[in-house]
Amino acid sequence: MSSNASSKPGSLDAINTASFDADQYMDLLVQKSNLEVLLKRHVEMAAEIKNLDTDLQMLVYENYNKFISATDTIRRMKSNIVGMESNMEQLLDKIMSVQSRSDGVNTSLFEKREHIEKLHRTRNLLRKVQLR
Repeated sequence: MSSNASSKPGSLDAINTASFDADQYMDLLVQKSNLEVLLKRHVEMAAEIKNLDTDLQMLVYENYNKFISATDTIRRMKSNIVGMESNMEQLLDKIMSVQSRSDGVNTSLFEKREHIEKLHRTRNLLRKVQLR
């Protein structure tokens, strides 16, 4: 607190310190200042308070607008995700259908494929025999 005593009583530095003592500040200000300086300081502080209040209101308003915007964004994302889940389920159903049909085609053609492969091997053997 001795740092406050050595601070210039009318300066903002004394008010902006972490160890600010309002009573000591006022005592020093009253002791070292005349009425004109006190009234001038009062006007300055009232203007600062008004500016700070205005700044605070603006910050609250801006943060409120950001909060509303974020809420709207989250709501849109949620509806998009719900739509995507539905689309993904439809896609999965279609993939499963294609897989099932593919398995069916492979199963039905299995015997024919084996027969064709056997014929192909026989043809290759015949070609080799003819070339000799």
